[in-house]
Amino acid sequence: MKNLFLILSAIILLASCKTQKNSTAKSTPSFEGKLVYSLTFEDLPAEYEAYASMFPKEMTMYVKGEKSRTEQPSGMGNTITIVDSKEKSMFIILDMMGMKNAYKLTPEEMEKQKGSASKPEIVYSDETKTIAGYTCKKAEITQDGLTSTVYYTEEIPSGHSKNFGDLKGFPMEYTIKANGMTIVTEVKSVSTEKISDKFFAVPEGYEIKPYSEFPSMGG
Repeated sequence: MKNLFLILSAIILLASCKTQKNSTAKSTPSFEGKLVYSLTFEDLPAEYEAYASMFPKEMTMYVKGEKSRTEQPSGMGNTITIVDSKEKSMFIILDMMGMKNAYKLTPEEMEKQKGSASKPEIVYSDETKTIAGYTCKKAEITQDGLTSTVYYTEEIPSGHSKNFGDLKGFPMEYTIKANGMTIVTEVKSVSTEKISDKFFAVPEGYEIKPYSEFPSMGG
């Protein structure tokens, strides 16, 4: 069950991190709006089949320039991640088992989240597919011996994270392979809309704690 919780946390962290702006990239118009993702779990190991109904089916991300808020409801509870890459601040907010906590990461802890993985190698393809009305191109990303297929669009300002290297577009579909299962995350819809700055603050009713107290494999 602890492994399952960590996998679900990794999905939302991956989505949140990719909206962070690459400071070395050329300036691009900022995006403000909402993206809705579908999550599909394939090749479930036997030990996870009993928990299949608890897995999240959808994830919603709100973006305003360098700020993002990602919401992931599941049978275990609700998870919200709020990132401000300009201010180098991040909160992981959990509403689970009757507890409402917001874990604050320091800039150093955010940097540590990048881990020690090697730089991804990207091979681009001319193959395309339409996702949520956007024409997307295919890329194969290999990192530490693992290869994932990503479909990206150049119609949305690109974010940057180690998980996608210097991918020259916004990832609209990607896979995560963990603990013997495959997780496919795909954008279902994109809408441009105005979002209040207040939406990127920790909601009322949550206790703010240091990230060192975030639930882990040990407890």
